[in-house]
Amino acid sequence: MYKNILFDVDGTLLPMDVHEFVKYYFGSLCEKMIPVLKIEPKALRLVAASPEKAPWLCLVEGRLGGKTGITVKNNLFIYKSKDVLSDEMTRILGKYREDM
Repeated sequence: MYKNILFDVDGTLLPMDVHEFVKYYFGSLCEKMIPVLKIEPKALRLVAASPEKAPWLCLVEGRLGGKTGITVKNNLFIYKSKDVLSDEMTRILGKYREDM
């Protein structure tokens, strides 16, 4: 029995398109999990530290009892350059800072 499964999602070992991998792999995984969880995945988004770095997180948005169909969204980058947050992260964090 396998204890670990490793994925080369940044294409260092094999040439690949990360968006295609996410679309097909997580799409297949979600098909198997829908009957168990009853949550239909609606969107996938990869998160990377910066445009130069490989994604390290996959965000999955789901809807209880939703219809089939999934969208792969553009990557979310935390930084646009060293120690400078991306515009989107500044906007996201700004909402939380205002609430505090």
